[in-house]
Amino acid sequence: MPLLESRLRRMGLMPEWKGFAALAVGYLGMPADAMPLYSDAPKYRRKADRICRLVLQTGNMGHNIDQSYRTKYPGLVAKVITFFRRLGEFARLTVIFPENAIAFWATYVFRRTKAGIIKKQIN
Repeated sequence: MPLLESRLRRMGLMPEWKGFAALAVGYLGMPADAMPLYSDAPKYRRKADRICRLVLQTGNMGHNIDQSYRTKYPGLVAKVITFFRRLGEFARLTVIFPENAIAFWATYVFRRTKAGIIKKQIN
């Protein structure tokens, strides 16, 4: 367990781990003593509640999210809609994990922008 903890801390993912640990124990029936680094702190129970609501709303890996707009609208319009939907997802993640949500958003925007630039250079 010290190795897991040191790696999670080095990656800056301890709040996420503890939030998902609270979800596993509180909602999925994982025994608390079997979940490494589980914390029964109220802050992690609240995170677990928010994670559960988000998963129930969006589905596993976003499978419940309506994406029919992609077939209704051409390229740029669909990209703008996607951007604002991702912005909404970012806002929901910020409530749950404010520590890393901003870094996630910056990485997402940078990678999408970089991929678009490279794609244009190839064509």
